[in-house]
Amino acid sequence: MSESVLGIAQERIDGPLKVTGKAMYSADPAIENLAYGYLLQSTMARGQIRSMDVAAAAGSPGVLAVFTPFNPLKLYEPVDRPEGGNPGELVPPLQSKEVLYYGQAIGFVVAESFQAARDAAGLIGVEYEGQRPVLGLEANLDKAFAPERIWDEGSTVAILATGVAGIDDALAKK
Repeated sequence: MSESVLGIAQERIDGPLKVTGKAMYSADPAIENLAYGYLLQSTMARGQIRSMDVAAAAGSPGVLAVFTPFNPLKLYEPVDRPEGGNPGELVPPLQSKEVLYYGQAIGFVVAESFQAARDAAGLIGVEYEGQRPVLGLEANLDKAFAPERIWDEGSTVAILATGVAGIDDALAKK
């Protein structure tokens, strides 16, 4: 058995390749025509996007495309969800100018490198028409879950247990 410079026995066949930098990893081979994307996220919690200035981003070196609600990437058509479907957003990303939460995807930059996509996304100017966020469970209960749009007629969703008037009542009974 041969020993390395540090006196440790070499038992791994890939050891010399790794320590000399000659080992090939799955990310090492060059892939032709690879593109990178970067999401632009909303900086407000609720409102409408009035306008987006993408001229500087679209003209940046290496940028292949910029998608926004004003120039949407057609992802798929919204469809009625079957019973048991996901109760999340019903509109695919980048299809609506409505902002529902902070950090919502409102733009997508495609470029020849990750850095070019990230830097171009930072050049996009967004003008919002803000709306006051609706806070609290009671204020949002009618919007929090929409079973009539997700399940068939007759299906119900129990938010609170039978006999519980509210969250405070449930916590008091613990």
